[in-house]
Amino acid sequence: MKFSLSLIQAINDWQSSGLQGTKSKYAQILKSEAVSLEARLKSPQVVCYRRIDLSGGFLFDLGLKYELSEGISSWTKDPRVAFTFNDGLPPKGWQGVIYAVTPKAENVVIDISALMNDTDFIRAVEANKTKIKNYNFGIGRFGDSEKEVVIELESVPNDSLFAYGGLSSLVGGEFWICQSDAVSRITEKLIQFSEILKPYRKK
Repeated sequence: MKFSLSLIQAINDWQSSGLQGTKSKYAQILKSEAVSLEARLKSPQVVCYRRIDLSGGFLFDLGLKYELSEGISSWTKDPRVAFTFNDGLPPKGWQGVIYAVTPKAENVVIDISALMNDTDFIRAVEANKTKIKNYNFGIGRFGDSEKEVVIELESVPNDSLFAYGGLSSLVGGEFWICQSDAVSRITEKLIQFSEILKPYRKK
């Protein structure tokens, strides 16, 4: 299969945009470029994980809506990547959560990890390396280190929660909790807190 320079550039821009905080700018471009890819490069068929650090307002929504709004975002095939992302635990005052989903094929924008292990794609990258803008900040820096899959979902439900982490009253310590029964108890506690505080939330 031939891989166009525009596809390679879109992947590179997506990977490098995390450093700039501009992923939403490149999401639709990546989706458009990935449309014609073979199914094997868009169907990971494995559990994928996403780490998100939430502030109080988003936690409140999570507790009341039983889901978190999403969009086109980066997920990983390797839970270790999710646990160690951004130096491991979230900063003080933030609550880390990790979701786990097995995405349907129609929700997968592109399996970047599969591409990074495809011989033809690697050859295409090498052949176009000098033409790829900011190569050293994208593919050249990350490659397959994050085992990345780009997935598009409207939202992720609470029953997809895989782990909680961070120094907070929910977790009770500065570590990650991923035992399913403990995660369920924390989620229930979050829902209870949100219901109690609901009347006092600013409109």
